Amino acid sequence: MLLANITVATGQGSYYVNEKVLLNEYKEVDSKILRSKQKIFDNKELAIESRLIEDEYPYEYINRIIKEEQFDLVVIGIKGSHSKIREVIIGSIAQKVVKNTPCDVLVIK
Repeated sequence: MLLANITVATGQGSYYVNEKVLLNEYKEVDSKILRSKQKIFDNKELAIESRLIEDEYPYEYINRIIKEEQFDLVVIGIKGSHSKIREVIIGSIAQKVVKNTPCDVLVIK
């Protein structure tokens, strides 16, 4: 994999960030988020499995796992943070899951 420097413009000027460093920072933040959510379930003594997926698009991963693990029901939340019209329509990942999965889907807003 070729990792290049990325120019980032800020109000203070611009600087270069190495893609590998940036990806590692994203991974750290994502891991912290997963750990904090895991604690919520642990405190209520509920079993949960969380996974940090780095090498697949979310919909492709969800669809593959549904088939491999033969789920009967998928619960997916929508926040709309990736959508420009987030309050109006369901998120694109949730939309693909609802339309294309072979099992029931419960969407939580």
